[in-house]
Amino acid sequence: MTPTFVFRRHLWLVDLLYSYGPLNKEQIDKHWEKSSINDDRSKKIPRRTFIRMREAIFEIFGIEIACNKSRGNVYYIVGLDEIKNGTSMHYLLQLFSVSNLLQETQQIQSRILLENTPVAASHYLPIVVTALKNNFVLFITYQSYNMGQSYTFNIEPFCLRHYQQRMYVLARRCDNNNIRLYALDRMLSAECTQQTFILPKDFNAAEYFKDYVGAMLEEKPVEHIVLHANEFRSNYLRSLPLHHSQKETTNGVFEYDIVPTVDFIQEVKAMGSDVIITQPQWLAEQIQKEAQQVIDAYKNIN
Repeated sequence: MTPTFVFRRHLWLVDLLYSYGPLNKEQIDKHWEKSSINDDRSKKIPRRTFIRMREAIFEIFGIEIACNKSRGNVYYIVGLDEIKNGTSMHYLLQLFSVSNLLQETQQIQSRILLENTPVAASHYLPIVVTALKNNFVLFITYQSYNMGQSYTFNIEPFCLRHYQQRMYVLARRCDNNNIRLYALDRMLSAECTQQTFILPKDFNAAEYFKDYVGAMLEEKPVEHIVLHANEFRSNYLRSLPLHHSQKETTNGVFEYDIVPTVDFIQEVKAMGSDVIITQPQWLAEQIQKEAQQVIDAYKNIN
């Protein structure tokens, strides 16, 4: 039984109770019998295996699955409302739920089009999660897009970050103590070592990324950014803010307090003429200059 299968089985049980609410063991077994990840088509999950699954789910994800005997021995997720109001675990469960749903409705898969996610990211995710859970040092072979060759080294994983179809692990490299993001799909290999590390006591993942949009970490100060959007784009920004600091001060005027990273600038540029940056001045001039370069490039085609 591979670690990936065990990991998916744990997520399957959490997703089942997350989606359907409290279920007794017989109801869980009926869902398991029809599940796409039940390769051997077993009719039920052995009682001892079920106990180990609940224990592992609590250890790995911090999610407690309890039994309510007064309601007919139904199993439920403790603190489900808090999970649904959160971000990281809620998003992870949504990703798995969609993946699981598609596998169980193969007859209509050709009619459901989703963005591709790099396969390597899914392959190494269980390994990285295991390392996070146990504070294991990871031994990886890595090749970024700007590297001419791959390199092998040890990293201390601090947290996971998801952005634009990619999973990243924020980690400290053991040989030089540099902290950076490593994309899981750029890993050529990854394995947990038996060596452990001590996560800095003051490290808080949400706090670490609170001033950033995207996955690019840049040593720049936080700046106050003012963006003017037309009516069409304003509706999008209201429903899906670019950053948690977003405030609409007047109709169509959005303000942010963030580090103006490459990722943020790319988000703004992707909206084209629907938006205009008016503050800071240097950013407005940079985007204007780059827009002119695009126009010049098209002129040179002829």
